[in-house]
Amino acid sequence: MLQYFKRSAFVLFVALFVLLSFSSFSHSHPRLNPFKTPNGLESKVNFWINVYTKYTTDQVIIHDADNLDIIYEVVDFTGQKHLSKRAKNKKVKRVKKFYKSALQKLARKNKNTKMGTSERKLYSMVKKSFWNASKNIRAQLGQKDRFQEGLRRSGYYINEMRRIFKEFGLPQDLTALPHVESSFQIGAYSKSGAVGIWQFMRSTGKRFMTINYAVDERRDPIKATIAAAKLLKGNYEELGNWPLAITAYNHGLNGMKRAKKKLRSNDIVDVINDYKSRRFGFASENFYAGFLAALEASKNHEKYFPGINFYRPRHYDSYKLPEYVNIKTLSKYFNLDEKKIKRYNPSLRRPVLKAEQYVPAGFVFHVPKNHVQNLRIAYSRIPEKEKFSSQKRTRWYRVHRGDTLGRIAKRFGTSVRALKQRNQLPRSGIIYVGQVLQLPGKGRVMTASSQKRKTVRQQKSRDKVFSGNYKKIVVRKNDTLDIISSKHDVSIKTILKENYIKNRNIIYPGQVLQIPEMAGKKDKIEMAKLENPKKDNSTRLEKSSVNKIELAEAKTETVVDKGQETSNHLLPVSVRKDPDSNNLTGVIFVEVDETLGHYAEWSRISAQLIRKTNGFRYGRFIRLNQKIKIPFSRVTPDVFFQKRSEYHKSVQEDFFENYKVKETIEYTVKSGITVWEICNEIYDIPLWLLRRYNPKTDLEFLKKGEKLTIPIVT
Repeated sequence: MLQYFKRSAFVLFVALFVLLSFSSFSHSHPRLNPFKTPNGLESKVNFWINVYTKYTTDQVIIHDADNLDIIYEVVDFTGQKHLSKRAKNKKVKRVKKFYKSALQKLARKNKNTKMGTSERKLYSMVKKSFWNASKNIRAQLGQKDRFQEGLRRSGYYINEMRRIFKEFGLPQDLTALPHVESSFQIGAYSKSGAVGIWQFMRSTGKRFMTINYAVDERRDPIKATIAAAKLLKGNYEELGNWPLAITAYNHGLNGMKRAKKKLRSNDIVDVINDYKSRRFGFASENFYAGFLAALEASKNHEKYFPGINFYRPRHYDSYKLPEYVNIKTLSKYFNLDEKKIKRYNPSLRRPVLKAEQYVPAGFVFHVPKNHVQNLRIAYSRIPEKEKFSSQKRTRWYRVHRGDTLGRIAKRFGTSVRALKQRNQLPRSGIIYVGQVLQLPGKGRVMTASSQKRKTVRQQKSRDKVFSGNYKKIVVRKNDTLDIISSKHDVSIKTILKENYIKNRNIIYPGQVLQIPEMAGKKDKIEMAKLENPKKDNSTRLEKSSVNKIELAEAKTETVVDKGQETSNHLLPVSVRKDPDSNNLTGVIFVEVDETLGHYAEWSRISAQLIRKTNGFRYGRFIRLNQKIKIPFSRVTPDVFFQKRSEYHKSVQEDFFENYKVKETIEYTVKSGITVWEICNEIYDIPLWLLRRYNPKTDLEFLKKGEKLTIPIVT
């Protein structure tokens, strides 16, 4: 009997151990963790379910930002298609102002004071803290129609996305996140620069995807889904539960780590209610609740959107390109129009689609399933002369004093309109000294006077031959190859060849050029006849000049005008040769959205070497307009400038493909206000755009009363 009880106790112990282990495993393992609404989050989740399934984009919910149970009014514009967006915004502002005033009146009363029906209703709804409530009124646009269309679009990719998450050992329900982020819009682009259905910022996306001037994989739903799976898995492993991991997708992993450490809690409700941080605002507080609402609406779509039809999945064949190829060539040999190329290859950026850049080697090119019988054979039919070993160079021009768009267009054989379109310039065509413009087209048309000068130079060149000697010159501010060519009586082609310069539009102050000395044919013949030519004073003087120039290069630095110091000058302001390493070192000014990581990538050196060169300790932040030294040991300043320009142009091109500047207004800086608050909380515009409209203002150190030009974006 005793033995029986011992055996029974052992079996019970084992069963209890297994049960506890499974329970613990189910809460810790990402595949088994259920997404349930936590106690205390019900009102937020219900609010967002209504936003996604009840109210359309013709309806605006006026509510309390903290207590989402308090809905003051729903402003309904249904059937009022004649109203402009501006008129609708004015009406919403009037309604918010009305409730603000009403709440402030209630703050001066008590419950025994005589009130009207509407006042009593408002009093019973808010109950307390009326003054705080008056400052906490928010407007939320309904999303029902957008959510429904997002559900339809999800049919293109959702099966493949679930397969990817399953492969990573993650809950497949996480694929509902793009409903919150983008409504499954491939081309979704936020004013802050987040791109694609998963809304990756460039800095985060670079960790997992290729993002450059030709390709942006954030736009590819499948590539971005793989990146999102990696990011979410990392968040979960660091934070230990899904509510925090999902909130970190919006607020950032380090931000959630700080919240967890500060509150000493893993509970998302504690974080939402108690964590105070300037950047942990309404969007971050409501991100997990929004996800739970989107999950509910998408899983029960028949309940909320009965009879909805999902778009059919897109199937395709793929071929990895071994060389760089023009998009028009692929269009011809794969028999695809631009629309289909863009639809099946969403990561290709505008410069590639417009044939300004090649489709890169190594790019996996997609075509509709069975559209081409054999992609390898079709590619082999492309002539070798239409395949390239490197990317097409982009042409850039830095604006000099006295330049106008008309002069630049005439000089480079293009039109003012093309320059405006390519560089997203304002209608006024205003440009500023130091601004870098991208030149459209290929050719260059010369004016009659410049053609005449070129003819004279060519005739002189024919009458001269290389003397066998070289001289060195230092490029000065505002120098161009045309000026140097005329001054030293040598062709531009020769200067480019002798100095290994690939892009004729890029020379910079402080650059040392080797110029071949030319002699008349008669002088050359006479010199050849002399067995022991005498060294005259002019030869000694030339040597002396070279020494002086080299000495000046070592001791001096090109100075930029004060007005240019805050301009968009992407070229190095000076380049000097290090006497010890014999390498070039450039000095640049930090521009908006740049990091040491960017400089390391563009110069192909480590960020640690840049820190060492500048005496920076690890973890130190760089600031706007700060001078930074960049060692050019692995790339030329020309290549660095090219990469830097492409980065900034890609950011700006993406923005202007989705938004436009409608007007500008004047803003007077208030005491204590920061540029971050102006861009993110007041006007919702990117910092680089604000800088473009205020090129001479130091945005890092704003002063009370200072005037700023604010571009209003729509």
